[in-house]
Amino acid sequence: TERMQFLAGQYVEFLLRDGKRRSYSIATPPHEEGPIELHIRHMPGGAFTDYVFGAKEGMPAMKERDILRFEGPLGSFFLREDSDKPIVLLASGTGFAPIKAIVEHAAYTGITRPMTLYWGGRRPQDLYMHALCEKWARELPNFKYVPVVS
Repeated sequence: TERMQFLAGQYVEFLLRDGKRRSYSIATPPHEEGPIELHIRHMPGGAFTDYVFGAKEGMPAMKERDILRFEGPLGSFFLREDSDKPIVLLASGTGFAPIKAIVEHAAYTGITRPMTLYWGGRRPQDLYMHALCEKWARELPNFKYVPVVS
């Protein structure tokens, strides 16, 4: 029930029952109220994602209101607001999550430094929020979006 304080770009680690950990970047900018947003891709056979997506027969699936243990915020990848240097952002797949938080927080705080985002994937659908990035390119001053599909 307590609001978590974090910086745009940081992540949380889920503590699994077997002692393993799974890290996920926070996609929500820190100024937004409400629940945090995580971008999780299902990895078949994954200890955590099979549970999240309810993909394995005979195994319990995540339900609303399930209690999960996590630690965070963690990490030193975050927006340095006091710099005047251009920002170059690189992401592939769900590595876009912390980038989303950084761009949205920069826009909210009025940062106008040049920002270029290179987001890559093997298939066009890997750039799952492509339309949002195109919107940023149209609406944010000094923001450039370079999608890379190979």
